[in-house]
Amino acid sequence: MAPQDYIGRIHKQAFVGSSSAILGLTLIGVIARLTIRLVVQKQFAADDAVLIIGLCTLIAAFVILYTQVIDRMYVIIALQSRLPGFAPPGSITEIMYMGSEWHKWVTVTLMLSWCSIMAAKLSILAFFWKLIDRIRFMKIYWLGVFIFNLGVLGYGVSIFILACPYFYDPRELQCNSGIGKQRLLTHSITQTSFDILGDLFILYIPINIIWRIRIRLAQKVALLLSLGLTAFMVVVTIIRVSGLVKGGLVDTIWEVYWLFLGGEIGIFLASAIAFRSFFITRAQSKNSTPPRRELRFFSSTFARKFRRRSVSQLDSGDEQGLPGIPGAQLTGMRTFIDQEGKSILDRSQHSKSTWRMSDVEDGIPLRSYGCSAK
Repeated sequence: MAPQDYIGRIHKQAFVGSSSAILGLTLIGVIARLTIRLVVQKQFAADDAVLIIGLCTLIAAFVILYTQVIDRMYVIIALQSRLPGFAPPGSITEIMYMGSEWHKWVTVTLMLSWCSIMAAKLSILAFFWKLIDRIRFMKIYWLGVFIFNLGVLGYGVSIFILACPYFYDPRELQCNSGIGKQRLLTHSITQTSFDILGDLFILYIPINIIWRIRIRLAQKVALLLSLGLTAFMVVVTIIRVSGLVKGGLVDTIWEVYWLFLGGEIGIFLASAIAFRSFFITRAQSKNSTPPRRELRFFSSTFARKFRRRSVSQLDSGDEQGLPGIPGAQLTGMRTFIDQEGKSILDRSQHSKSTWRMSDVEDGIPLRSYGCSAK
């Protein structure tokens, strides 16, 4: 590795390795999410579409970062830091052009990374909409949070231009120090404040829902723990801003790394919502439905089998073979009903036979009588 690859608090090898590994996990999470939604649940909603948009912006930021930004970034930072033993890669004109190209592409990378972070938040908001669509107060609150986060999205994208609005201009070299540094810090702190406030607004929605619906305590705890992962994004944001300035200069490597990492974590957490809702639904159906069906099936089968056995034994007159079952009152009632039913059946059959015999003796068969009636 070249000497400039060790500049700053995040070395180039660590930058590349960690960001690539986390991006791989994010891709696996999104693919698994879409597989569950499309294959298992056979659904596709607005939160899935927003998540796909966020993944596309994250991949675009990754491609630009590794093709246009990262090599130039370490060279520029080494020149600004006056790294001992580092030789300039060309003439002053070439270095100025390289710096302008780097400033342009690093701005695009930061904007795309920020879009991926906000896409993850909007995807989570879209998912929560399906849970509160019948609660009027929460619908109004959700709409306010949605508009607020759209504003944060627009402002967050614009600050990367407002903080250093010079492109292919020598003044762009002053953006990391002096007045440029102060302007960048002001916009970054404002962006971070709005970002954290938006996260807190979003977190209120699931917390309010969890304590309103009737689910088991273990499931509520599981949802709260999963929401703790969302709070982890707030921690990442605070880390990014707290280490933005190092040695009197803006640490661009630190800013790019943690912003891109925030986009990866945000997309991964948004994709994990499908796993959470899927497994909670499966757990509820597994714990409640099958045992009741098995109990009803067992009881009804046992009752039919015992009823056939008791009736056959009563007809045969085998009193010794009667099963000893609890609840003698029910057995007595069943015996009484059976006896009464038999006696009524015998009397009705006897009356029918007597009626038929009288008809035959009178010489008027029932069939012929019926025909003459017509």
